[in-house]
Amino acid sequence: MTPINRGVALFFPLFTLFSLFYRHIWSEIINFIPEFADCAIDRATISGRRQMMKLAVSLVMVAAFILLPIAAFGGIRDEKPNLIGGELGGKALIYSLSYERYFFNRVGIGVGAMGFAVSEGGVGLFPIYLSLIPLGDRHGLYISAGADYANASNWDEVSGTWLGIYSIGYQYQSYSGFFVRPTINMIYKGDGYIVLPGVAIGGSF
Repeated sequence: MTPINRGVALFFPLFTLFSLFYRHIWSEIINFIPEFADCAIDRATISGRRQMMKLAVSLVMVAAFILLPIAAFGGIRDEKPNLIGGELGGKALIYSLSYERYFFNRVGIGVGAMGFAVSEGGVGLFPIYLSLIPLGDRHGLYISAGADYANASNWDEVSGTWLGIYSIGYQYQSYSGFFVRPTINMIYKGDGYIVLPGVAIGGSF
């Protein structure tokens, strides 16, 4: 079984367990998404949004500047820089499918997507983020910063907004390509935020 197939095989049983464990808070999570997707000015002022984005960009630039001198050292992500997987919870609140590309062993970028629809409308979240592995190689400290584009629709009207994301956790990536990454994630906008666990599983090549 290939690493990607192994990751897919593990993803769906874990998704079922995750769903059962979180069924008592899913209504709160689902209600939280449209609230954050509200574009009204009274939800977050323009200056507040600018401050949030400036803070996120500054932190990412500082982290990248610190890591660039050590990024030249080789490691497993030089051999397998592409990571494809699924995440339960985490950056997209409920679940997401994601792709990451490491340009150095310790620095990469990723994108993801999550969506679902009900009779009242639909919701989509699309994470875009920087991934950093400042310590370790196969076993490493994982840090991430980025943004979610949240989009909500009631079938007649569509609204969208940007949310900030910070993540920290542990990543294991085997020489065969399999990886697993449990994390703690904060998704925020203005003064509002939610903290959720997440676990990403997949394969690399």
